[in-house]
Amino acid sequence: MTIDSSDSSKSSVSALESDIKLTVDRWCFGVQNYPGEIYPKLIFKVIKQLAPAIKAAVEGNLVINLVALGQHLAQAGKYVVSEQEIILALAGALPCPTAIDPSHHETLANTLGVIEQVLPGSLSQVKDHWELERMRSTGRLSF
Repeated sequence: MTIDSSDSSKSSVSALESDIKLTVDRWCFGVQNYPGEIYPKLIFKVIKQLAPAIKAAVEGNLVINLVALGQHLAQAGKYVVSEQEIILALAGALPCPTAIDPSHHETLANTLGVIEQVLPGSLSQVKDHWELERMRSTGRLSF
C-alpha cells in the first residue's frame, strides 16, 4: 500500500501513516488467516472497519492509494470479491467533501484521482453514494 503525505508536519504524518498501515496490515492478516470460509460479507465488514482510518488519512492530509489497498485486500480475501468492487467500496468509505474541512479537499481529490485513473467513472459512483448518504441522513430516503 502506498501513502503519500502532503502535510508540512512530517512527524505527525509519519505517525499517522504508520498507524494506518498497521491497521490495514492487521485486517488483511486477519482475513488471510480467517479460520472459516471467506465470504463477501466479511470483506465488506472489513472495509467498514477501515472507514475511520481512511477518514483519518484524509483529515491528516495523507493520500492513500486505495487501488493498492483494494488489491491487497482482494488478495488476502482470495479474490472472493473482485478488486474493482473492493476499490469502489473503499472509495465509498471516503468522507463526503461537505463533511470535512475544506483544507482537506485537495487530499480527498488526490485520493479519488488515483482511483479514477484506474477505474474511469468511479468518481461519479462515489458522488452518487455521497448523495444517497446525504439523503438518508436528512430522512429524505429510507429503506
